[in-house]
Amino acid sequence: MPTECNTYADIDAAYKCLKKEYGVKDEQLILYGLSVGSGPTVDLASRLPNSRGVVLHSPILSGMRVLYPVKRTYWFDIFKNIDKIGAVNCQVLVIPEVSRNCLDSRLEKSKKSNKPEKSRMSTDHVDRFRRNKGLVW
Repeated sequence: MPTECNTYADIDAAYKCLKKEYGVKDEQLILYGLSVGSGPTVDLASRLPNSRGVVLHSPILSGMRVLYPVKRTYWFDIFKNIDKIGAVNCQVLVIPEVSRNCLDSRLEKSKKSNKPEKSRMSTDHVDRFRRNKGLVW
């Protein structure tokens, strides 16, 4: 079942496998978390003193802060990244979320005009000409 506790257990199991089976050292480890996955990533990073780095892609501050504009952490909140990030001792790269509306507006501005694109001529006649003249082998 995908509970907060189980996601922490999953990332711990992956970490232990990397250490034991593949001999990966903490100094070689770059952790990555996307959205809700930033929760287990920040949790593990806050417990590793020597990891190489952390990449947080569209991270959440906490479960509660995704839903409501609260300014404090409640005991029942989940994935309390905002409280744990201070304990991370390595470099952190945050890739912010780009909203679809923002991207759409940038694409609209990049269009040169609203005129429909002109139809293009077929190149079939060029290929036929080259074949007839023996220019294409």
